[in-house]
Amino acid sequence: MPMKRFLTLFGIMALILAYGCQEDKPEEVTPGEQKLTLSSHNVAFDAAGGSVELTITATSAWSATVVGEWCTLSVYEGEGDATVGVTATANEGELRSAEISFTMGEKCEKVTVTQLAADKGPFGALQSLYEVPAEGAHIQIPIPAETLEGLEWSYDYSHEWLWIRAGESEDMSFCGVEIEVLCNNDPVTRECVVTLTKGADVKDVTIRQAAGEVYLEVTPELVEVDFTEQEITLSVGGNVEFDTTYSDGCDWIAFKNENYLGRHFTVSENPTSIPREGQIIFQNTTYNARVEVTVRQEGRPERPASPPNNQIWYSTWGYGETPYVDDSSFDQKIVSNVYYWEEKLGIITFEGDVTEVKDGGWDYDDRCTKIILPESVTKIGQKGFYKCTRLETFVAPGITEIGSESFAECEKLTSFDWGKLADIPYKAFYKAGFVDLVIPGHIKDITGAYAFRECKNLKTVVFEEGVESISGSYVFNNATAVESVKFPSTMKSIEVGAFYANYALSSIEWGGLESIGSSAFSACMALEELEVPATVKYVGGGAFHQCEGLKKVVIAAETIDHNAFSHCISLTDIEIKPTTTNWIGTGVFTDCDALEHFTFPDHFTSTGEETLHYCDKLTTIDFANIETIQNGCFAWCPSLTEINIPGTVKTIESNVFLACKNITSIILNEGTEVICSSLAHNETTTLTIPASVKVMGGVFADESSDTIYFKGDCPEFAEGEEYPWCGDTTATVYCPAVYYENFSAKRETYLGYYVTLVAY
Repeated sequence: MPMKRFLTLFGIMALILAYGCQEDKPEEVTPGEQKLTLSSHNVAFDAAGGSVELTITATSAWSATVVGEWCTLSVYEGEGDATVGVTATANEGELRSAEISFTMGEKCEKVTVTQLAADKGPFGALQSLYEVPAEGAHIQIPIPAETLEGLEWSYDYSHEWLWIRAGESEDMSFCGVEIEVLCNNDPVTRECVVTLTKGADVKDVTIRQAAGEVYLEVTPELVEVDFTEQEITLSVGGNVEFDTTYSDGCDWIAFKNENYLGRHFTVSENPTSIPREGQIIFQNTTYNARVEVTVRQEGRPERPASPPNNQIWYSTWGYGETPYVDDSSFDQKIVSNVYYWEEKLGIITFEGDVTEVKDGGWDYDDRCTKIILPESVTKIGQKGFYKCTRLETFVAPGITEIGSESFAECEKLTSFDWGKLADIPYKAFYKAGFVDLVIPGHIKDITGAYAFRECKNLKTVVFEEGVESISGSYVFNNATAVESVKFPSTMKSIEVGAFYANYALSSIEWGGLESIGSSAFSACMALEELEVPATVKYVGGGAFHQCEGLKKVVIAAETIDHNAFSHCISLTDIEIKPTTTNWIGTGVFTDCDALEHFTFPDHFTSTGEETLHYCDKLTTIDFANIETIQNGCFAWCPSLTEINIPGTVKTIESNVFLACKNITSIILNEGTEVICSSLAHNETTTLTIPASVKVMGGVFADESSDTIYFKGDCPEFAEGEEYPWCGDTTATVYCPAVYYENFSAKRETYLGYYVTLVAY
């Protein structure tokens, strides 16, 4: 490395270090504090020996000792600040070192003294290993000025904790290589090898730095909450990972989840009036590091006196306030019988001439575990009981209508009286706590989108006879614990995303279902075998997309829409029952990576577009009675190697084997009439065109040298094709001599400018 360029870089590094590291800044001494510091902790001599000076800053008497007879000091003790000369005699042997210890009371600072060997080679006397403390150090490797000329060095530049320069210091007191080692904040030892080179001489110098101190951080260190169920967030950090545990007997604190905001814990409701305290312990057993966070929770307030008759105790702000009638929630005064903690905790029964719970009437109430409404109540407005987080049971025999989000986020609601409902609206039970759900027959349709979305505890869904449809979208979306669904004979259709992302769903009873909407069962990972009965006439786009556990499908639907079974990566067995399926959409089985063989049903005359697109393991195809292979049907199938297309196939559309990179042979048979573009956009280099082919497009779309044999007369150019049959390739085309003039007349337009035409 040129010296001038290096010194420029080092100057920039020096500025960075000057602003970023304060190690050289004189430390302020607090009165009465004992300080002992040295101007340097490393002294180096060449083989000839000599003297250097050390500056000592001390607040009281000190003494010095030397281990190494060849190294002496000008003074061995003193009082306060002083200058000490260090002298080394000439060295006639190998590289040697000595240690000087300066002691003041309990404080001790050490200096390492090294001296080059008598060897006159450029590196023979250099030290091979430097041990550096975690706080960093400045290393000086003395090298004679004549050796520096032409000296080069190298090391792994990803070690950004290391800076190197070579030359003489500004005050001319040192000549050689200087290495600045920055602080190590990680709890592991680190090492870098610097290789010095001059001509044929090479020297490896290892810099090994001690591990930094382990530190853990958690904020806040104290969390105080009231008696209700709470979620708390702790911000965690440090230079090591945590193992999380809890103190003994602290089962009321539970880990919930973790995201970029921190770690989240749930503090359960305090059932007593006695405050309690617990600790969340973060520890790393490897480094024996530990931090505690204290959680303090208030006790439940004492039971208030029961309110007088004809009044409702209703307060979202706390307990113990003056009872009052809440006219904003109900259309008139009602008689209530309110029971409190020890008797019937949180149970509220309403009696009287009440007809409606208005919009938001009882939302965010966290006291009620059971609500009983009189039969006179027929309507609940929007968000009527929204986020009643403790509500478990709801009884309302007269209900005919509920508003959107009326019971959304009632996460403990498991028992619900459906009254006389005929419909379930938007997000009505979003995140509710149902486990086993039975939809009664008087509910003809679920029109509300997301009605039961994210009901995480839901395991079974049963629709009773009488239910006819799910017309809302994503009604049970992301109800991830659902294991089984049972449809009645009256059920005819379910719409888009009905059971999307029901990861645990493994059993479906189809009942009288006729139509499955798009994405209805998409991402139902636990489905392994699926037999869709002939009663199901329509399977929508992406209906079973990304059912990654699905291995076998038997289906008899009249229509299978686009991507219905795409990305079913475990699917190996497909049976499409004969005479029933009349149409399939684009990409029905695309990305089915485990599928090795596919047989088209006998009654199919066309394949569908991109039907088996991206099927990585597809090796064999039975075309049966297919007459048209549609666009991109087998594109990007890397396991296809040899293709034999029967003469029953009349038309081959564009890109059918596009990017099937391992196909080396495509056999066409008499009977095929139309071939569109990119048939041989793969490793196929030779193609024989039957005499029956009347229309052809650009079969060779790449730039390789290919060969085409024509068995008959020159076909017409396919309408709408952009490139000639052979693109821009240097292909050789063989045609029957009797048709040579026909081929020659259309040589450039049909074959391509660079093609060689040969008669046979």
